[in-house]
Amino acid sequence: MDRRLIGLVFGGTGALLGWLSGRGLARAFVTVAMRVLIGIGAADLIIGGLAFFQDQPYAVWYPLALTGVISQAVLPVVLRQVTRQYANRELQRIKAADTLRS
Repeated sequence: MDRRLIGLVFGGTGALLGWLSGRGLARAFVTVAMRVLIGIGAADLIIGGLAFFQDQPYAVWYPLALTGVISQAVLPVVLRQVTRQYANRELQRIKAADTLRS
């Protein structure tokens, strides 16, 4: 598969997840997709490390290791923020429904 296509798929997925979470939509899809991306990043990091220690060329191990490191550094933090954001939106909905009943 072409590297540009892979980048397009992951970039488009990230944009979609950001758009959906910013609007408070598709909570289950967003959280599961982010967990899957974290898992893929962990696999990339492991495979990139193995390739490095097997003296593979730079062009083989570096992209894997880079995407793995970035995904492991960024995505868990973003997932925590998104989960908190969804919880806050749900709490706002509950409070609004309670004030309407009163």
